Amino acid sequence: MTDGASSLYVQVARAMESLATGLQNGDVFPTERELQIRFDVSRTTIRQATNLLVTKGVLQVRRGKGVFVRKRITQSLGDLRSFTEVLKLQGYVPGSEILQFHTLTPNSAVLDRLGLPAGSEVLFIERVRLADGTPLNVSASYLPMTVARFFTREDLDAEQSLYRTIEEKTPHVIQWTEDEIESRLASRRVAPLLGIKEGAPVLHLRRVAYGSANLPVEYCESTCRGDKFHYVARTQRT
Repeated sequence: MTDGASSLYVQVARAMESLATGLQNGDVFPTERELQIRFDVSRTTIRQATNLLVTKGVLQVRRGKGVFVRKRITQSLGDLRSFTEVLKLQGYVPGSEILQFHTLTPNSAVLDRLGLPAGSEVLFIERVRLADGTPLNVSASYLPMTVARFFTREDLDAEQSLYRTIEEKTPHVIQWTEDEIESRLASRRVAPLLGIKEGAPVLHLRRVAYGSANLPVEYCESTCRGDKFHYVARTQRT
């Protein structure tokens, strides 16, 4: 490669992104010098390409340590593992910020999902979910009081998985989930919580989790950053 074309750094960025696909999340990326030799370009071009990939969320620069690979989080629809468990398995440090934790009477659509009669109260939990300190999604969970009465806000403050809390403190074991996913644009409220621009593409996931005796134990709506998440649906021909 040469330094002639103004779009050269974009071409280099594509090649670097392809290189990153063969590495694992958290792996050290080749140094600037190694990349200069590999692509036969200047240091400035490598830095421009690196900055582009940092903006895209492919790479992360850690001062004094180097450049590291950051991959989109992959989760299978219907996967019974919690968000916390998925992050840990893929090499991220999970975290959360609780925005709301209180009882309320939700609308009829939420009550229908939980199989509850009109006027029922539920516990409402809204959180910003983090991976290595970066906001990834905003989740709003609704739990029937038969489940919610067993635990407190402190359980979630301890970075405990909600599913694990349910299974440890209630008679329920998560048996299966029903998931719906669609593309949306980030709202004025959600965008700053996720650190993205209003109108940026996001994924919106609706999930009902079922416990023992096929009883709904949680209804959750999550808004996920489109540049950070990758959902996979696996099917089998019968």
